[in-house]
Amino acid sequence: MNPAWPRGYQRKGSSLFYLDRIDDAINTYKEGLKVDPNNADLQKDLKAAEGRKNEGASPQMNQAYLSALLKLMQHPETKELFQDPTFMQKLQVIMQNPALAQVYMQQDPRLQKVFEVLSQ
Repeated sequence: MNPAWPRGYQRKGSSLFYLDRIDDAINTYKEGLKVDPNNADLQKDLKAAEGRKNEGASPQMNQAYLSALLKLMQHPETKELFQDPTFMQKLQVIMQNPALAQVYMQQDPRLQKVFEVLSQ
């Protein structure tokens, strides 16, 4: 890895994040921010990783997550989506890393409907 290339830190951090090595991902994002302190992608990913790390410590966050799922499962426009394993996988990735929501929403318009329902 080129130590002067911030994108490399982001890619390494993302890989660590998806391997559920959250502390290592956080450290990698922080190293990247030392190289490029204003890098918006690194800042966003660091925030998502820190949120994931704190997720287990927050009963309110877990309750909010469960409430959101229940709302989606009961809504007539989104309840059928839970039968699609591909959709469920995308939803799980977004819940783990909200920074990816925009990317997935562009790829799958059903996710935009999910966010519309949740914002009601």
